[in-house]
Amino acid sequence: MRIFKFYFFIFLFCTGCPIHKIDTRLNFLNRSNKNLFIYNEFSNINDTIIHCENCYSNFNDWVSVAPNDTSYIVIDKILYDEYLKQNPTKILRIFVIESDTLTKYGWGKVKNKYMVLKRFDYSLDSIQQHKEMIIYP
Repeated sequence: MRIFKFYFFIFLFCTGCPIHKIDTRLNFLNRSNKNLFIYNEFSNINDTIIHCENCYSNFNDWVSVAPNDTSYIVIDKILYDEYLKQNPTKILRIFVIESDTLTKYGWGKVKNKYMVLKRFDYSLDSIQQHKEMIIYP
């Protein structure tokens, strides 16, 4: 009876938990001499604005990339290739922002004034062509 309860508990525990996906296959190489922050989102192909209103008010939540270093571009809750296959009118948009600019002006002003060093727009094909490595500059 104990074994049955144990397996039943394991079954309930495992089936009741949603799988939390974090995609870390994309890499970002910072070849500049600046500390950078990376923000990413899925957008419509013709849409160029940043949609995040109050995102990342705590800069510790941002992906930070030191000069001449590589970091993951973390995509939370979905795998980028699955999402782009299911949504062919969408692209993965990556915004590169200098950390000094972000700390000096804050997210609201950076977003509203579009104080972005570079914006990358990637379809599934272009991500695969770049072998999941995004290089700045």
